[in-house]
Amino acid sequence: MLIVLTYAGTVLFHAWPWPMLLPLLTYAAMLTVWPSWRATCVWAKRGTFSRGSTAVAIALGALAVAALLVFHRNAQPDLSSLRARLTLDRWPHPIVWAAIFSLLNAAMEEAIFRGALFDAVAVRLGNLAAILLSSTLFGMAHMEGYPPGTAGVILSGLFGTALAVLRIWTAGLLLPTAVHVCADATIAWVVLAG
Repeated sequence: MLIVLTYAGTVLFHAWPWPMLLPLLTYAAMLTVWPSWRATCVWAKRGTFSRGSTAVAIALGALAVAALLVFHRNAQPDLSSLRARLTLDRWPHPIVWAAIFSLLNAAMEEAIFRGALFDAVAVRLGNLAAILLSSTLFGMAHMEGYPPGTAGVILSGLFGTALAVLRIWTAGLLLPTAVHVCADATIAWVVLAG
């Protein structure tokens, strides 16, 4: 259901943050209307941390930043359509936009792809299916994002896989979201600097 809403949000609203915010608001409304559904919201956990998981999260964040910067330097994609969808002109200052985008976009995408969707699939088909489906859909959702095109689908899918494994390891979304914020902050920098 959440994926249908996510893609409906993408089709109906092209301007950020609506494609991700719409399905989350709808999901929250559904949890409010049907209290019994709240029991299925077990994914909204901070998780547990160890030195190992924290070290992997730091390394993954650094790798994501490096991959995005290398891609940008080598591909030098046209960012005009992405800038228009991100509605930079509607924010009082580019730094305010960058901070809000980095935090909110990462939190929304983690709640959808490594949160509600992941748990819905894992309960029925197991963690491997949840990793594969959530990562594939996460990659496809980035076709018009950054990095754009087929390369973006592949890179985002691989990134989503790593975040899903980190989510399983820590049994929560805080470390995957923190890593995702690093990637989104890099994207914000590329968009502003590009």
